Amino acid sequence: MISQLQDWAAERSFRVACGGVRVLQEVRAELARQRSTGELDANFYTSNLNFFRYENSSESIADVKAVIVVAIPRPAHRLTFELETGPFEVTLPPTYVRYSALFKEVRNDITSKIPELHGHLEVLVAPLKSVACRLGLVTYGRSNLTYIPDWGSYFQLVGYVTDEDIGIADDWRPEPLWLMPECENCGICSNACPTGAINEERILLHAELCTTLFSEQLGDLNHGLSADCLFGCLNCQQICPANSGLLRIESAGVTFDRRETEAILGGYGARACDNVESVTCKLAVLGLTEEALIGRNLAHLIAGRAETQ
Repeated sequence: MISQLQDWAAERSFRVACGGVRVLQEVRAELARQRSTGELDANFYTSNLNFFRYENSSESIADVKAVIVVAIPRPAHRLTFELETGPFEVTLPPTYVRYSALFKEVRNDITSKIPELHGHLEVLVAPLKSVACRLGLVTYGRSNLTYIPDWGSYFQLVGYVTDEDIGIADDWRPEPLWLMPECENCGICSNACPTGAINEERILLHAELCTTLFSEQLGDLNHGLSADCLFGCLNCQQICPANSGLLRIESAGVTFDRRETEAILGGYGARACDNVESVTCKLAVLGLTEEALIGRNLAHLIAGRAETQ
């Protein structure tokens, strides 16, 4: 069945890796160690990492026998808001557009290709980068992003567990985590990080400092936002030599007219957006639901660009 999965992935220009349940046990143990030693900020862990379920990801699959992770190339996306002064473009880093929907679509696609997995493939709820690295699918960069040869860091990982015997060897063992050789003695990304979240002494990101965290949570923007990213930050990816010539930005295919933009900005609340059905429909196409965050972040970007003009 592994060869069938590889054929399926190759037909779609995806990458796939499979392994035994031991990989989940190792990932969980490492995360627990990082928490206990203080390498992971305690508040960040509680707020952002406490939902992982590992081999208990699915109630319908009690006896997990294998893990499957798929890498799908994704571009960054340009999104346009119409202001009184004209179009205002912002960037959505890879994975923000239709992130959750892709898990279901890929699962359905796999089971249509391999019917034996129908009803035996469920979404994995675990740190996918760490799992994918131990499966040999990706390698870590200094920025804690993961990379694939010829792809760079612009891709999305989707993961699944199954109770089917897909052909994992009895002596299979997870691979160790390792850093890309290109990162040794580099430091470009850590110098480019506006918040000091990247530490040259370790791979693990100081996620509690990362712009991405504040852009995705309500409250004060403690460190501001990236120059044009509605969510997240692309500073370390855009400047990374390993991404040279590999990064793509495409239109998200959605433009919010002035009335819709005003509704998003008005009060920064979901209630303002609910009054404009078209806003809700367009956000659904993008797979975005956090109207309050979108309004807050968009207002911040508009004000920031106005200050620099």
